[in-house]
Amino acid sequence: MFAKKAIQFAALFSALNIMACSAQDCGTPEVTCETSDASPDWKDADSLNEFWREVASGSEDSCGDAGCAQPHGSGCHQPWGDGGGTTATIALCQDDSSSSTPVCGDCRCIGGYFQAVLDQCESNGKVGGYAHVAYGDNYINYEFIHS
Repeated sequence: MFAKKAIQFAALFSALNIMACSAQDCGTPEVTCETSDASPDWKDADSLNEFWREVASGSEDSCGDAGCAQPHGSGCHQPWGDGGGTTATIALCQDDSSSSTPVCGDCRCIGGYFQAVLDQCESNGKVGGYAHVAYGDNYINYEFIHS
């Protein structure tokens, strides 16, 4: 019975190409640190993650397409970066060759993925790297990059 339900869920997940999770079952991303002197300031990256923390706490209703990577060009989507004096921006990147539709993460989980990068990749007040999360046959890398 459990195996049949798991197969049904996997088929639904694959068809929708989204991740349906609650804050408790977002999973643990695979974090790769790439911090260097050219990386954004940790405090700027942390400020950008504030929106995602608000989404996870329920004080923001949704994140719209800000939670989606793009299936064209580089496969990356930069939903925002302050640009007004901050050194950080974020990028959501997917494998651009494997899908013709955007891969979207559960908005409530994204802050935790970025937080993992903040927690694991800080060095000398800088942070760089990404959290890799698999979504069926594709993935999203949640990245902090220099603006």
